Amino acid sequence: MERCPKCGREGKRSVKKVVSKGKVYWYEVFRHSDGSVCIIRRLSEEEVEALRPSVSRLEYELLGAKRLIELLLEEVWRREEALLSARDEALRTLYVAKLYLNHVAKLVEALVEGEDLSSGEGS
Repeated sequence: MERCPKCGREGKRSVKKVVSKGKVYWYEVFRHSDGSVCIIRRLSEEEVEALRPSVSRLEYELLGAKRLIELLLEEVWRREEALLSARDEALRTLYVAKLYLNHVAKLVEALVEGEDLSSGEGS
């Protein structure tokens, strides 16, 4: 952020259009983060046109932003796939752990009751 030449606070330089009594006036302003605006000077139509970015530059920037968004979407998709895979693996591990715990519980119960486990019929 730049410093305002009028008040010294941080903000962003901008152009403001004001229509008064049917006439259009352009002002160079400084917008501050709290919403206040300092008017720096009045601009002519030529100065306004010179400050406006060209369509080709805006198009170039939009294409660059589009490419970055596509890359971010691809990265999000990859991470989502990895998270889903990790979740599925965790669920499988949990299922196997529950099976083992259930089997161990049956074995402990059989041992407590004094059953003969050598035949394998208790499990």
